[in-house]
Amino acid sequence: MVITTVICYLICWLPYGVVALLATFGRPGIVSPVASVIPSILAKSSTVCNPLIYIFMNKQVRCHLIYVSIFFLWNSEYFHRIKQTEK
Repeated sequence: MVITTVICYLICWLPYGVVALLATFGRPGIVSPVASVIPSILAKSSTVCNPLIYIFMNKQVRCHLIYVSIFFLWNSEYFHRIKQTEK
């Protein structure tokens, strides 16, 4: 799981770091605004990748998430309406 987390972190942040270094130390205008959008989106997607890694690779987190989902479904208003219509 650690290796997967590190690889996803590098995939998400390395393009942003390269573009930032090119924009700072490279020739003026070498990085267009259009070219800087994709690394920015990848960097922001890093916040989505980490929880997904934990959900898919950690059995405790996955079991707890299933338990919480079932608990909220069981106590939801929608479920109670279905039970009342069956009576």
